[in-house]
Amino acid sequence: MFAFADQDTVRDVVYQLPRVGVGVKYGLPQSRKTSLMTPRQLFKHSDMCMKWQKREISNFDYLMFLNTVAGRTFNDLNQYPVFPWILTNYTSDHLDLNVAANFRDLSKEPFTTVFLDMQNGLFDHPDRMFHSISETWERCQKDSHDVKELIPELFYLSEMMRNENGFEFGTRSDGVKVSDVILPKWASSPEEFVLLHRQALESDLVSCQLNQWIDLYFRIQTERTRSDLIFGYKQKGPEAVRATNVFYYLTYEGAVCLKSIEEATQLEALQQQITSFGQTPVQLLTEAHPPRHSVMTMTPLMFRRCEDDLCMLMKFISNSPVVYLAANTFQQLSQPIVVSVAQNLVFALNRWDNSYTCKFLYFQYYFQIININLKVRERRVNLLILRTHCHSLY
Repeated sequence: MFAFADQDTVRDVVYQLPRVGVGVKYGLPQSRKTSLMTPRQLFKHSDMCMKWQKREISNFDYLMFLNTVAGRTFNDLNQYPVFPWILTNYTSDHLDLNVAANFRDLSKEPFTTVFLDMQNGLFDHPDRMFHSISETWERCQKDSHDVKELIPELFYLSEMMRNENGFEFGTRSDGVKVSDVILPKWASSPEEFVLLHRQALESDLVSCQLNQWIDLYFRIQTERTRSDLIFGYKQKGPEAVRATNVFYYLTYEGAVCLKSIEEATQLEALQQQITSFGQTPVQLLTEAHPPRHSVMTMTPLMFRRCEDDLCMLMKFISNSPVVYLAANTFQQLSQPIVVSVAQNLVFALNRWDNSYTCKFLYFQYYFQIININLKVRERRVNLLILRTHCHSLY
């Protein structure tokens, strides 16, 4: 690992070293050109996104890839790898990974030696230290200043839950001594917690919406605003504001040029703030991250009660009874359709009007009806919306 002052020095060093690249396992050539790519270029030219979509790699491996190409590293607390909170149930005696209510909506924004160095040789105040998993999750839900996500170790390193070295972390204001991490009731040991936590990460309930969390942290640059949320297009700019995903401005890449600050006091103050707040991941995407191929196609709406449904009246080219009706509304399709088959063997492909944007009680759709004689006709059909719900249109 190297850290150089400017890009010119990096380029000179790269051309003095053998052709290494980033790693052939990412689908990138071993070349000096690859070594000099920006994080966004590395993501764009790798085949890891396609492998993840095809379920050839795990969610854990893909998140580690995103963190790596975005410059996140275990060697820098300000740019430590970031993983999502994936569960919401830390109080039950048993954890059922088939129940959607136990999982977080991923479209929303929720050590020792190095830690001591960061805190000027002292551990932090006991009330602020990582003490209980359920309590930490509750704080993220209720405290607007607590924007923590998780670290990779919570998915594979059970030892981090135990204070095996017997450090004195102090006593909290409620009289509880800070030592081993308090686990959820459904985990009888750190090993069981890590096992269930990893199983939850790889579950279909996470796979079908993980792309939305990636958007929040790795995807659109802001006008100084939090991390499609972490690595994506909702990381910055208007999309970040709409997603309530705005971080402190100093955490963003390129927010301030330290070289242009001549006053020593101001420079030191900014550096201290950057160290304290950490850094938002480098933005890798400028458009929505594609979803993963999953046995289920679900959206964040699965976590909410569906108050309304979309009901409509449709006209067909004959009075023959309809014997089959199916909706093919996968998000990745450019034109979702409703397929109908009548008793007289007339097949129809009914396409949604993609230009529809407003919520009116009455509106019109265009669709094409294809019959068995392969004669294509265009018909204008009035659809009566009895009850409207946005997600039914996609």
